[in-house]
Amino acid sequence: MGRGRSAETLALVETVNRILAEYAGELTVRQVYYQLVARQVIPNLPREYKRVSRVLTEARRRGEVDPDRITDRLRRAIPTHAWGGLRSYFETVLRSYRREKWSSQPFNVELWVEKDALAGVLEPIARDYEVTLFPCRGFGSYSSLRDAARRLGADPDRPPVVVYMGDFDPSGEAIPRAAVSKLREDHGLDVDLRVVALTADQVDRYNLPHDFTKPGDSRSRGFVERHGDRAVELDALPPDVLVQLARDGIEAFWDVTQFAREQEREAEDLADLRARLAEAS
Repeated sequence: MGRGRSAETLALVETVNRILAEYAGELTVRQVYYQLVARQVIPNLPREYKRVSRVLTEARRRGEVDPDRITDRLRRAIPTHAWGGLRSYFETVLRSYRREKWSSQPFNVELWVEKDALAGVLEPIARDYEVTLFPCRGFGSYSSLRDAARRLGADPDRPPVVVYMGDFDPSGEAIPRAAVSKLREDHGLDVDLRVVALTADQVDRYNLPHDFTKPGDSRSRGFVERHGDRAVELDALPPDVLVQLARDGIEAFWDVTQFAREQEREAEDLADLRARLAEAS
């Protein structure tokens, strides 16, 4: 199995498998890389990321790492949907039906993440709570923020809230603040911003690997004065911690009792739908 490869490479593959065993679901190559850096298996250097990527590609080809545990969340296929007949379509309807529950909640909450690559990790959480997930991919454009203002301001009786997750660096700190400012100035909407990741406390608590801030970034000076010359990517957080922070951020505005009532109504709707589909078939 290890013919032609160094003991260092084989040890790296073993460590990757131990990391994968600690987490449910899929990880990206970048998430695996940051877990290796955090455990001081490799230094945080661009050449090391390229090496990890090469090693993981070869290990998956050889069957040494389960290829189903590593995912690419940036390159997604767009499938079409069709059914083999009415029965299979009815089964899809039953599986996919969900009663809309969020509009009965006291706040209009959205989950925003700086990086599109992490949307796949957070999408199941947003689906559980029926909140909109918005990968803002850096500073928001006028059009994207105009759309956000329409969504967040759709119900004047429900205060808008943005639960935000982004990198710990000068831009990551500025992106959500700039978005809230533009929502107010350009679209007349005041939004309650809750940054749940990454924070300086989290960087210290989880001993996250860091790089230096970009010297060409005009925001670096103030950031370095407050936090020191360190920059940490959101991907460096352990995936289970990332997920829990998102849940906690949403649940801070969550009415559990009201949600339970809506779940009961959903169960009643499904029972009625099953009966109707049985009659139709």
